[in-house]
Amino acid sequence: MGDAHKDTTYWDRVAVSYQRHTRIATTDFHYGPLLEGDRLLGLLPDRLKGRRCLEVGCGAGQNSIYLARKGARCIAFDVSQRQIDIGERLARRCRVMVDYRCRSMETLPDNKLGRFDLVHSVHALAFVRDQAAALLGMARMLKNGGILLLATSHPLAAAEPVRIGHRRMGMLLTDYYHPEPDRRGGRRGWPEVCAVTLPFGDLMNAIVAAGCRIDRIEEPEPPPIPEMSEAAVRRSIPYESRAWRERYPLLVAAPYTLIVRAVKLTAA
Repeated sequence: MGDAHKDTTYWDRVAVSYQRHTRIATTDFHYGPLLEGDRLLGLLPDRLKGRRCLEVGCGAGQNSIYLARKGARCIAFDVSQRQIDIGERLARRCRVMVDYRCRSMETLPDNKLGRFDLVHSVHALAFVRDQAAALLGMARMLKNGGILLLATSHPLAAAEPVRIGHRRMGMLLTDYYHPEPDRRGGRRGWPEVCAVTLPFGDLMNAIVAAGCRIDRIEEPEPPPIPEMSEAAVRRSIPYESRAWRERYPLLVAAPYTLIVRAVKLTAA
């Protein structure tokens, strides 16, 4: 299994801590840290009841649970069996059915599960070594006319924070085309995984090459969290944690999440 086994080991080891320290709602569809959910962004299909939906890199599958609550028929893939175990327990508590599968984004099946109306993935693609191949695999799982909904690391997510004057924060990107990977783990016996942001054009071209037409692109800015009540934050923001709140000044300086919605046109 090689490097894929290392990735599995890393995500298995962080699964419990990640789910404990991150609030991920099942009452709205999330796209990334400190961002408003789909109730405000409105990127999901209008009708979800009966739709076949596949989540790729699902973690505990909170987005799939949300879709199942709306009547969708959901399958969710993740490389970590521990995340899958947590998700299965959560789905039972929410009284919905999600078919969880332990599988890497890099080995998506072709035709074995049939085609889907919606294939969605949030902040998983950047951890894949061959992102173009992963996008091709996701597109192959779609029906013609189906929707690919992808939230991934924005190219500016690789920038380093810099202080401008006494109060302002800015971002410095030293190499847009070959950014430094976001390395996690790699010390004290932990395996290392890396997230790599693609240049904007490379990502868009890979989606088009997979047989999809891009119909919406979003670079959402977090809402004014310091001015909001805790109740308002919980209502409007489905994904957050204390660590992400500490990074709020950086997230409003430059986008961290890029969202792309595309429609499958041809067999890829």
